[in-house]
Amino acid sequence: MEPKESWEDLIFRANTAKKIVCRTCKIYNQQVQIDPDDENKKCCCGRLVRCHSFGGECLPLKIANSPQVFRHQHSTSVPVTIYGTLKSTGSIGCKYIRIDNQLPAEPIYELLVKDCGGTKPALILSIYGGAKYFTMTEKLEKEIIRGIIDAAATSNAWLLTTGINNGVSKLIGEGISHYHLLKANLNKIVCIGLTKWGTVNESTRFELKHTTKDYRSELCHRQISDDDDDDDTDETIEKNHTHCILFDDGKLGSYLDDGQRSALVECAMKDKDDKHQIALVGHAKKDKADEHKCYGVTIIVEGGKNTIEVLQNDIQANRPIVFIEDSGRLADVFASLINQTADVKTEEQFILSDEVVRKALAEYFSSLDKDEISEITAGIQMVLHKKYRHLLNVFRMDRDKSVAETIFKAIFTMKNKQNEINISNEPKNEEQNETSNSSKQKDEQKNQDEQEKQDQQKNQDQLYTKDEDILLDLASQWNYFDGALSILEKRQQITTINKEIKDIKKIKEIKETKEKYMTCYKKLFRDSLIKNHPGFVEYFLAAGFDPFKLLGIKHVEQERHTMLIELYKKTYKEINTNNRSYLKELFGKRTVTTIQTLDEKLNKFIGSFFGAIYSEEHNTYTKRIYIDLTNHVCSCCSSATKYRVPKNNQVYAEDSIDTQSQNQQNDTKYSDGKNKEDLLEKNKLLRDLFLWAVFMDMPEMAKILLIHQQSRICAALLASAIFKQYSKLSLTVNLTEKFQNQADDFGKYAADFINDCYKYNERSACELLLRQVPLFGNITCMQIAISTQSIQLVGTACFDQTLNQVWYNKLSMTNNQTLIRLSQFLSIITFGLLAPWLIPYREKETNMQDTS
Repeated sequence: MEPKESWEDLIFRANTAKKIVCRTCKIYNQQVQIDPDDENKKCCCGRLVRCHSFGGECLPLKIANSPQVFRHQHSTSVPVTIYGTLKSTGSIGCKYIRIDNQLPAEPIYELLVKDCGGTKPALILSIYGGAKYFTMTEKLEKEIIRGIIDAAATSNAWLLTTGINNGVSKLIGEGISHYHLLKANLNKIVCIGLTKWGTVNESTRFELKHTTKDYRSELCHRQISDDDDDDDTDETIEKNHTHCILFDDGKLGSYLDDGQRSALVECAMKDKDDKHQIALVGHAKKDKADEHKCYGVTIIVEGGKNTIEVLQNDIQANRPIVFIEDSGRLADVFASLINQTADVKTEEQFILSDEVVRKALAEYFSSLDKDEISEITAGIQMVLHKKYRHLLNVFRMDRDKSVAETIFKAIFTMKNKQNEINISNEPKNEEQNETSNSSKQKDEQKNQDEQEKQDQQKNQDQLYTKDEDILLDLASQWNYFDGALSILEKRQQITTINKEIKDIKKIKEIKETKEKYMTCYKKLFRDSLIKNHPGFVEYFLAAGFDPFKLLGIKHVEQERHTMLIELYKKTYKEINTNNRSYLKELFGKRTVTTIQTLDEKLNKFIGSFFGAIYSEEHNTYTKRIYIDLTNHVCSCCSSATKYRVPKNNQVYAEDSIDTQSQNQQNDTKYSDGKNKEDLLEKNKLLRDLFLWAVFMDMPEMAKILLIHQQSRICAALLASAIFKQYSKLSLTVNLTEKFQNQADDFGKYAADFINDCYKYNERSACELLLRQVPLFGNITCMQIAISTQSIQLVGTACFDQTLNQVWYNKLSMTNNQTLIRLSQFLSIITFGLLAPWLIPYREKETNMQDTS
């Protein structure tokens, strides 16, 4: 959602309301008079005396002329005057603002959120470490960029860097630029640079002033001498960042410490109304109004001795850290030390000696003197303390799957550790209360206390369950299945009723707990479908969960159809803009509005021989011809569907009717018939989900659902046929190749399935190819394989054998006689119209078995 106001308008309104201010040196002002011989005289703030922009009353001349070190009292707050948007090579410019470094973070955070269209971050990634001239392998650079950007795009994250055009901040900025070019995705990644106004060079400061709208031209000049370029820095802003916050303490030069960044992330973990949380990201992490959750993770790439301050602030605030191994210097020092204690079993082995730390430092920091080594060693030992070890994580490229997965794993490890600590502390408190009170209370009071204990335990369990639900929701948002697996497996063990449990009360409690968990599971399953997270869907189906319960519907066709239409609509909205654009061209410009639309799509992409599976009236000759004409002759007539015969209250496919009649013939009980009907509805639901995944171009999801299909060979061939049609209709070479590869994959699955069946039983395998599949429009596998030219299946031995059985010796032997040649010639020139009467066929044998 785009912001209603521009960046400039938002700042102007906040500036007018005095929510934000700037800071400048007040030792001298614009009106100061200087001797012509002293025009290059410098102030202790780094500016020329004659080039101060302060317009108020300056300090007394006696104080100003005395030699001094610049202090906070030498500066003053002034209105914000420098802000705007720097143009960059990409489509997104860098929005900047110069503000007071003493300013509370709340107004800045509100400014950023409003500029992001009111969307709050769910994750804050602080990428710090490497400065100038640090080097890494190209492969590791690409992996870092890909992992961080994937994590940011998946979880609606804000990235924090130093914002300077070198080191790791430059690496991230360029990575974001490439992401927008390659992905063509409008999901904007918010990347915020935090630096000092005095850190960037004079040319950059001049550019920022000049870019600011309505900035006074008489103040737009150099503030340092032309001869003092040696004192100027060579730092510039990395323009691929979306925002750059330039904190100003009134002095030029020096770098920003970790105070602003640390306060930004620290405040993000607190409540909005907490008096202590006035820093920038604080209100991003938890807002009482909507219980918004946000987590902070710091990623260290290379890093120098000043990076220790970042680590210390993070561990004291209980924020996880990820070190990128092989990125150099400090990151490698910590990776080496953490790996040394990864598998220790005793407390003594867990604690590293100062000598081991110094040895690791000497390997990567050869230029440090003894005092610096001692200081850094103390800082490292503090970070490596046992109570903080669960916050430290190492990414190794040849071991770990991705940086994104390591980030999410770090968050889940931290949260699980917090839960363990909370649980371990609860019994101690209860035991202390019991010891102090048990001797003083009567039997009735004891019973009351026991009841209070149970209530407290129940409340604690509810809080713990709620915390687990939050983690499951995060895992779903970030598509991090491994983080959710331990919680899901633990819950499944809790809700499993063993034969040994005979206590009715205990069984009832287990069922109640299972129902509580089901509420979370329903949301998790639906979100996993819509957001295309196949790992979660695979778990629920493999664990034996009823998909009807997970989707919150009954075993009724009408509810299944309603759910399916809603699923198509929500998936259409969820898929990214790039995919939605080509799906509108391939699947149709309009999404599924009625269930009959799906029958039309299947007829269009599979063929006219595919029977209607969603509405009974479409199986008539008239309606089938009408659909063919609509799809292949006059697509503009699709609006005429409103004149179709209304659907009955209950619609049954042919296989459903056959199943019901067969059940009646077999004289089964009502309960058995009900179970079979439920099983049939379940198979239909899984079929519908499979076709949905194929139509919405979710091949991995379709492969998961393929495993649970009753007719896998037919389902795989259908997927291959649809993707082949997508490939033919695609307008770009990339999409054409993509869909063709997906079609080949599913065609290979179908061939592998039939080959395995053929090895097991040749006759049954041949029957599988010839048998009609009512679940999929009464088509046969051979029919769809031939119509879609499935090379993989046609090339199997089973297919050859089936053709021999179908065609060999079926025509009458009299067709070999010479007198029949004239009849054959007449049949050919009449395009086969006279063949049924002129060509003799072998009569059907009465004892022939029906292979269907």
